[in-house]
Amino acid sequence: MNLGLPFVSFYARALPVDLPPSRFLPARHFDAVDNVPNWTDLNPRFGVAYDLFGTGRTALKVSVGRYVSSMGVAIAEQNNPAQAIVSSTNRTWNDAFFPAGDPRRGNLVPDCDLLSPLGNDECGPMSARNFGTTGIATRYDDDVLTHRDYNWQASASVQHELSRGLSVNVGYYRTSYGNFRVTDNLAVSPADHNPFCITVPVDPRLPNSGSELCGLYDISPAKFGLLDNIITSASHYGKAREVYNGFQGAVNARLGSRGTLSGGISTGQTDFNNCFVVDSPQALLFCHTQLPWRAQTQVKFNGMYNLPGDFQLAGVFQNLGGAPIAGSYVATNAQIRDSLGRNLGQCGTAATCNGTVTIANLFEPNTLFEDRLTQLDVRLAKIFRFGGARVRAMADVYNLLNANTVLASSGRYGGTTSPWPLPTAILGARTFKFGGELTF
Repeated sequence: MNLGLPFVSFYARALPVDLPPSRFLPARHFDAVDNVPNWTDLNPRFGVAYDLFGTGRTALKVSVGRYVSSMGVAIAEQNNPAQAIVSSTNRTWNDAFFPAGDPRRGNLVPDCDLLSPLGNDECGPMSARNFGTTGIATRYDDDVLTHRDYNWQASASVQHELSRGLSVNVGYYRTSYGNFRVTDNLAVSPADHNPFCITVPVDPRLPNSGSELCGLYDISPAKFGLLDNIITSASHYGKAREVYNGFQGAVNARLGSRGTLSGGISTGQTDFNNCFVVDSPQALLFCHTQLPWRAQTQVKFNGMYNLPGDFQLAGVFQNLGGAPIAGSYVATNAQIRDSLGRNLGQCGTAATCNGTVTIANLFEPNTLFEDRLTQLDVRLAKIFRFGGARVRAMADVYNLLNANTVLASSGRYGGTTSPWPLPTAILGARTFKFGGELTF
């Protein structure tokens, strides 16, 4: 039995900063900020291994432990006022704003006061009206600076020796997470958002082809660009959940005195639930999802065998679930206006609106996946002996089957003629490697 109670403390401080004047801003001074963060945690750990029958061949193993997330200087940097000011913004631009015959029409120059955060002439309002000011774009609530995110990990397994040199292990594993954070824009509320729907493009590649997608929201023109963010605990708004439950079966075998073989199968399901509203009611769209068992089922084996003549053969085989396929979509104001009953909030009171909205999920996440990955790597080695020295020559083949499985893809859906999902990373091609090891 192992019992533990680790104590973990983490404290950070942002130093004072002076910034010289720039083209658009005067000189600025920022005072030091303490306790960013100031965390203290007690993390109980418990583990036990028990010989079920007293024969030394069957063991029951149980463990439970609390673990905190690793952290560097990220939160301290984000709470440094010199780093936390709003450093970027977006705005719409309509080069056809002025009437025909006006030299400013279509001249490819934004004819407006770019320093004004409000919409004027050809330019819409800034998406962040406090761009470039000394105000902090995003603050941290005290409950985040004093309470660290964590997870609980628990497992229970039985290991049994079937015969000399052959054992099996079957286990259950669970991980749950806590102290989730959310970003709340205090300048807006759910009532400042208006609902709309879009029609999903007709495309057999989409699981909801041609259907109506509702539950989408756009901020009102009066509140667009207002920003007063605070990062706080999700528990103020609802109960966030991320829980993994999984099972694993494994075998370990000695092949006489010549080799070993080990591996097995593992599978699990992860449940995500963020069904609460912070700012926009759109947060309720696809708020409860699951990464299914089939996506997390893995088969892995590795082995080594000593052949006659001081040759050695080794290999690794793995079959893994395919990467999830995402489907974000850029919808235009023209597609949204009739359902919304007005132009997008980013266009303000402009008569012509060329704004767009990126819809993060055109369909429910974790429903489409790339093909499963099957990979085999092998090594053939030969040992040469020279007196008291030994040379081990090795020839490796990575991805022997030369599979080209997609590892990651772009989730931006661009229409029926677009190459979606567009692979951004694939399994490396079959590769040969030769090496040697000298022992003396």
